[in-house]
Amino acid sequence: MQVHPIKPTLRALRTNPLKLKHDALLSTVAFDFNLRRYNEEAAAVGAIIAALLAHRGAAMAGEQGEDLARAICRVAVAVSERDVTVLVRGDADGLALTELVLELAEAHERPVMETAEAYTRSLFSST
Repeated sequence: MQVHPIKPTLRALRTNPLKLKHDALLSTVAFDFNLRRYNEEAAAVGAIIAALLAHRGAAMAGEQGEDLARAICRVAVAVSERDVTVLVRGDADGLALTELVLELAEAHERPVMETAEAYTRSLFSST
């Protein structure tokens, strides 16, 4: 008499299927996250630009405004280095900031002109 070996059959203890908690595509979720981050950054840059534009009168005030004018140009350079797309997309705030920087360069001495030149160079290097 010949005996066949016993073949064990393995069964899982629990065969409940997993339930999805989030059924959206991963690409959709990632896009929404990136878009939200972009909107927050654009809002922050917009607030910085608005604050710089609010100091236009004081920065144009002759000798007293030269330090403020240079500071405005430095912040404009930092904004353009951080996210130049906000400035070059052609909206009113970006154009007004560029106009302000050019007016400050025209109204003040060399240190302001050099900082304003760095701003315009950063705009043109991005395109």
